Amino acid sequence: MRSFIARSGWLLAALVGAAGATTIPGGNIPTQTWTSAGNPYIVLGDITVVSGATLTIQAGTVVQFAISDGQAQGIDTSRAELTVRGALSVNGTAASPVQFLAQSGTLANTWYGIVVDATATSAVINFADIRHAVQAVRSSAPGNVLQAASTAISFSGTGVNVLAGAPTLLGLDISNQNIAAIQVVSPASATIQNCIVRSNPGNAIVFSGAATATSAVTGTIIRNNLGHAVLLQPSGGSITVSVDQSTIQANSLSGVRVEAAAGAT
Repeated sequence: MRSFIARSGWLLAALVGAAGATTIPGGNIPTQTWTSAGNPYIVLGDITVVSGATLTIQAGTVVQFAISDGQAQGIDTSRAELTVRGALSVNGTAASPVQFLAQSGTLANTWYGIVVDATATSAVINFADIRHAVQAVRSSAPGNVLQAASTAISFSGTGVNVLAGAPTLLGLDISNQNIAAIQVVSPASATIQNCIVRSNPGNAIVFSGAATATSAVTGTIIRNNLGHAVLLQPSGGSITVSVDQSTIQANSLSGVRVEAAAGAT
């Protein structure tokens, strides 16, 4: 067994066991690359890609999060999370996606999720498979810092929670989210393009908030969800959503519903 190395506050990986698993105890992550050769990467507590650093995760890499948070910090002190304050580059392929999932069990809310901080400079997620989180991806980053494409998200609480910026969500396949597949809170907006949002116990796509924002849903299939397909819940200001060239089919509640508070549109 090889122990981990700590140097000047930077936390490096611990390589453990004959099976070749790579244990990440938690803490700050410097610039480094994770590859399938180190599979699985077992994250025992909150990890943070600090400002100026880049975490690159290559195709076929498996990242497993423990059921508890060894750091007892972050947004959720009882669940491990990956926070990006620098840059994250997830480089999966169709044949070999990068997997983010619970170390054990298959229940939603086992780990917290990928948190893209307001200070992040880049968070690019291509061909990933994200499961078992509270919020698979939560972004407070400005502009188009968050770019997510060709990614499957399943068995979590909320799939993608956009709290700031105007990211493009391209070709996502989101299913089995207990609360919402995609939630966009103004003043954030989003372009949701060529996605599949299906078989969610909750609402499919929710736009809410008290500020004015404009979003678009294009070329997206929204089907077999137990809640609303597209739900607008402005609590102030004006939320505008265009739905174009999309299929809305067999959702238990409405196709498009607006629930505006007084003074909101």
